[in-house]
Amino acid sequence: MQLVEPLLFVAYYWVCLFCTEERLWAIFAKRPLHTLRTSWFGSKHFVVAYAVAILLFGVALPRSCEAMRRACFADMQCARRLTRDAYGWYDADDSQWRAYRGSFVTLLLAAAVTTALTRRIKAEKPTARLACGLAFVAVAHGGGAGCVVGVCGLFHAASFLPPALAVPAAWALALACLLAKDPALPYRRALPAPCWPVLGAGMYAWPDALPLLVLRLVSHVADAARARKQGTTTRPAGYDLQGCLAHALYAPLYVAGPVVAFDAFRNSKSKPISGGDVSYALRTLIVGGFLELVLRRCPAFALGASGAFRRLEAVDMAAFAFVTINVLWLKFCFMWRVARSWARFDGVDPPENMGRFVCDNFAAAGFWRGWHGSFNRWLVAYVYRPLLGAKASSVRRLAATGVVFAFVALWHDARPKLFVWGLVNFVLVGLERVVGVEARARRVVERAGPPAWDTACVCALGAGNIVLLIGGNVVGYAVGVGGATTLFSGVFGPGAVGAAALAAWVVLGAGTFAALAVRRVEFFSSRGDNYNVKSY
Repeated sequence: MQLVEPLLFVAYYWVCLFCTEERLWAIFAKRPLHTLRTSWFGSKHFVVAYAVAILLFGVALPRSCEAMRRACFADMQCARRLTRDAYGWYDADDSQWRAYRGSFVTLLLAAAVTTALTRRIKAEKPTARLACGLAFVAVAHGGGAGCVVGVCGLFHAASFLPPALAVPAAWALALACLLAKDPALPYRRALPAPCWPVLGAGMYAWPDALPLLVLRLVSHVADAARARKQGTTTRPAGYDLQGCLAHALYAPLYVAGPVVAFDAFRNSKSKPISGGDVSYALRTLIVGGFLELVLRRCPAFALGASGAFRRLEAVDMAAFAFVTINVLWLKFCFMWRVARSWARFDGVDPPENMGRFVCDNFAAAGFWRGWHGSFNRWLVAYVYRPLLGAKASSVRRLAATGVVFAFVALWHDARPKLFVWGLVNFVLVGLERVVGVEARARRVVERAGPPAWDTACVCALGAGNIVLLIGGNVVGYAVGVGGATTLFSGVFGPGAVGAAALAAWVVLGAGTFAALAVRRVEFFSSRGDNYNVKSY
């Protein structure tokens, strides 16, 4: 195991980098050796990045993971959060992942049945999808399925209002639903019990489905209002209750997304299953395999929830933050890609939620375009652009960005740590715009020739960005504000080992250099195949 674990960590970085980014995968799968040979990946300048990657993933992380395991087993609160099966200890402390993992076989059976049904009934595919959606929601929520259908009916009724009133009414309903679904607030107790008690309790509570549901329903109302403004009829075809329910309850995307706008779903044309769909599903299984392996070697969820990470040394604290953000990425990437694979086999091609590998980011704005990408597109279409209006001044852009992050925090949960998370990201995006991080990176990417001093400048800026990105997301999704304060003081505080902070900066700077190399491959490939070593 002493050699296997380092090899798995090294493989994790390179396999996920080239296999999970669809654009890079399409380039690499076509001409793998040519891509490596004629890019920065094959240049002498990348030797340092290779060395850093091997030292980080092959030496430092395995040692830190061993320290994390010792710290967890030394803490009773952490150790009791681990479970043991035939393959050893496993960190299943994250409730969302535990529930998803436990129902995964049932989900695969549902995918097989619904896909076979809708593929067979081609003439009545919308009706078949609606029937499958209703059946899926009935199994998922039991009697609560009636409440879900009732919420859909309320939003659909709002779409009959004049366009000037329909969208505000939809937003009022959406905010009410988001406040009501949060178990930390008293409003949830006012929600009705299962509307169809004869169906039982179901697999999970229906209010937990409201966040994704309201995104689809707001899209339905807004798209219907826009169609009424642009059309000649008071009620354009396709915006009826059947269309609303078929979109809102679409089985493959109901539990986890990705989010598809109503018009995009309504206009989607069924396509046959292709080799690309099969390849995508197989690469999704690779992501799930890495997640299983990491959770058996690094108890990131249990360490964060129990606070046992405070036992770690400075270097291991930095590794814990890095592993935590990677585990979160693996979890969401697997869940979203499974849902997208199901939809693609069913003939619908929703947007990719994880457009970038988590280690292939250096700017907050780019990170959020690649993380939960379909939600980002939804926010741009239904929140950011409407707030921006025709006059896109800098102040208005900044205000719209603040509203977006506040809404995203509320959409997840109305808790202080998530509003702090939103504030951190809002400030970070604003600073990036002032400094011009993405503009500087674009100049480096689009310039022919080897790396220059401005490349080193972008790498240094990217390293600082990544530190704040990891910190913000660890606050929101792992250890909270107090835990993040302990984490940062342990790594960067006055009592910390200076080598830990310096090592983190070097590693993240090298990661930024690798991300720039990826952007160059994409940029020069988009200009055709007539590029060579000299052009890089």
